[in-house]
Amino acid sequence: MTHVFLRRCAGKIDAYMEAADFFADRKDADYLQHALDGAARLGVRDSRLDFYRAVLLLLRRVDLSSAEALSPGLALNAVSLVSMSSLHHAS
Repeated sequence: MTHVFLRRCAGKIDAYMEAADFFADRKDADYLQHALDGAARLGVRDSRLDFYRAVLLLLRRVDLSSAEALSPGLALNAVSLVSMSSLHHAS
C-alpha cells in the first residue's frame, strides 16, 4: 500500500512532501527516505527537503549537528520528541 502511495507521487513535489510529512509523523524513517529520494529525483529546489532530511537524521539518531545545520532549531525540538517516543516504547 505504501509503495503504491509513493508511486502516485511521481513527478509532483507537493505529493512527495505530503508523503514525507505522513511518514515523519509516523516516525517511519525508511519510507521517509523513499519519499525524499523520489522528491530529489525531480531536481526541484524546495526548502522542505532540507527540513525532512533533518527529520530523517534525527529519526535515525545520527549526525545531529548536520540535522541542526539543515533545519536550525529543529534538532532541539525533535530530540525531545524522539526521546519521549523512546520512553513511550520502553514502557
